[in-house]
Amino acid sequence: IRHSQLTLSPYVNLIIGDNAAGKSSVLEAVHILSTGRSFRTSRIQDVIQHEINHILVAAKLKLDSYTQSYPLGIQKTAKSTHIRINHQDVKQQSELSRHVPFAVIHPETLSLITGGPAIRRALVDWVAFYRCVEFYDLWKNYQRVLQQRNACLRDSKQRYALGYWTEQLVSLLPPLWLKRQQSLTWLEQGLQRYHSLIQSLGKIELKLSTGFPAYLDAMNSEDL
Repeated sequence: IRHSQLTLSPYVNLIIGDNAAGKSSVLEAVHILSTGRSFRTSRIQDVIQHEINHILVAAKLKLDSYTQSYPLGIQKTAKSTHIRINHQDVKQQSELSRHVPFAVIHPETLSLITGGPAIRRALVDWVAFYRCVEFYDLWKNYQRVLQQRNACLRDSKQRYALGYWTEQLVSLLPPLWLKRQQSLTWLEQGLQRYHSLIQSLGKIELKLSTGFPAYLDAMNSEDL
């Protein structure tokens, strides 16, 4: 598919075609628009057409009223990314992702159940990202502090700063934990919508574990 333009329904769209006709490529294009990456490969070079140096995915989104719309798009090469929203250049993928909430279900989705905890935590964070405007900055700051503290633990020359980064980590964890708990509540509410489909499995409960001892309260800075 060298070029394609689709006008989609605001409700349900069925994409039908023979094997290898390009159905998954359509989903892959929307996934790249939403997340900046393919769900089939970690290398964007594998998605770019042979003898072409970039891939471009653009869309026009309509607001809830369906009376106004605005363009957005992403262009990626093997080494660079260019994002525009409503004719403005944007630096962060997260800003684009917020405009195009997207989840894809494919064979590898089973790893959400069979894989490690990082995959499930990513889902919880993904929901929180869309539901809480302030979550991304909080999460990004937490990851930065966590990396700094881990560096102190690995390198004895940086051990002098361990107390400072531990203090920073303790201050960030309670609000992050609260957002993840809220995310889990939203996921549970989503499950209730499909109660008739899953009731034969028994009651399904979602529980968020910190990895800390059971007696420790993740919302209590003194405990942490």
